Amino acid sequence: ERGLTAKVTRIQIWADQDARQWGFCGSPTIRINGVDIDPKGAEGQRIGLNCRIYHTPDGRVTPVPSEEMIRRAIDLALK
Repeated sequence: ERGLTAKVTRIQIWADQDARQWGFCGSPTIRINGVDIDPKGAEGQRIGLNCRIYHTPDGRVTPVPSEEMIRRAIDLALK
């Protein structure tokens, strides 16, 4: 969409030990340059093999981040 080139690293989290090592607070967790795309949301979730939740601007809960949330995180990373 923005014509960016990026290296994407996919890390498989198989066990709680992996989750602790990577600070994994549920699937899907997306980080850009090591920064969670929803740091405030990540704070309230426990580290481990969990399903992660995200909150939409209108307060609904969703199992995946919105496209807007991802766009905003990319914009912050580019600054």
